[in-house]
Amino acid sequence: MNQIYQVSCDYFAPNKTLETIVVHANDQCRVLWIYNYKGISFDVFDLEENMIAYLEGTGYRDVQFNTERELDEWLLNLDLQQ
Repeated sequence: MNQIYQVSCDYFAPNKTLETIVVHANDQCRVLWIYNYKGISFDVFDLEENMIAYLEGTGYRDVQFNTERELDEWLLNLDLQQ
């Protein structure tokens, strides 16, 4: 099972945040960005460039979840070798 570390959390508004996290297991790790929109949508980005493009309205999210529970389960079981 993976370990998740929050590196930073930036607030755009009280209910809109952008988290930078590191998912770690054994000797592998992966940095991800998560845009939390009002706790009803969690958009995950593999690359910082993708996240910036999405926020500027010109890009797409890599993965999207409707609940924090779905997001957490995905992160805990994410294959870090990809």
